[in-house]
Amino acid sequence: MLYEMYRTLSAVRFFFSRRILPLGLGMLIALVVGGVMMMGNPMRPLYQLSAVLFGIVSVSAVWAYCRRGSVIVEREIAGHATAGVAFHYGIVAENCGRALSSAKMRETSVDPRPDFKSFVHAREPGEAQRNAFDRMFAFYRWQWLLQRGTQFEAQETEIFSLQKEETLRISGNITPCRRGVLELDDVRLLLPDPIGLFQRARKMTCSKNRLCVFPKRYPVPALRMLGMSRYQV
Repeated sequence: MLYEMYRTLSAVRFFFSRRILPLGLGMLIALVVGGVMMMGNPMRPLYQLSAVLFGIVSVSAVWAYCRRGSVIVEREIAGHATAGVAFHYGIVAENCGRALSSAKMRETSVDPRPDFKSFVHAREPGEAQRNAFDRMFAFYRWQWLLQRGTQFEAQETEIFSLQKEETLRISGNITPCRRGVLELDDVRLLLPDPIGLFQRARKMTCSKNRLCVFPKRYPVPALRMLGMSRYQV
């Protein structure tokens, strides 16, 4: 039951975090707070403010949902990356649908959620020192497994516009989290609404690319050997 609950909640959180912008989250919180305040204090300004907020949120959500886009993506990846260091690469986008404006792109990592056996048998470092409540519900174990399963952290590209049948080259940016072979096969087209509350996230047609990620590098101080050579070159 815990596994299914955590798995479902993680999927829901990922879905809404990709589509609700920070300003939209603030508007939703304000709308909920206003609705709670109206229950015990039916003042006219609260009704007016809640109505305005509800109207803005509704228009923004419908506008974002109605945005469409069809883009074919090809990545230009050469060389290798290093864990913990940002990696820049080229993205060639070809518009096969209607004209796009104020659009962005972002790479999506593979599903980091662990399987049932891993969740049952894995042990978070330091889990034995946690209290009985945390050990029973294993929430911190689930967060640790999610962090282990995340291959990279992706940044959104710059805002761009793309006319119909136009090809554009933009720059992508990811930061690998660990070494190994990294697979890139899911890039999303982000289409925000003009108000900036919500955005549409559509999966684009793209090829699969692999990238070799080297281990994380650590700074080493300069070696200053004392003494000097004597009786030899």
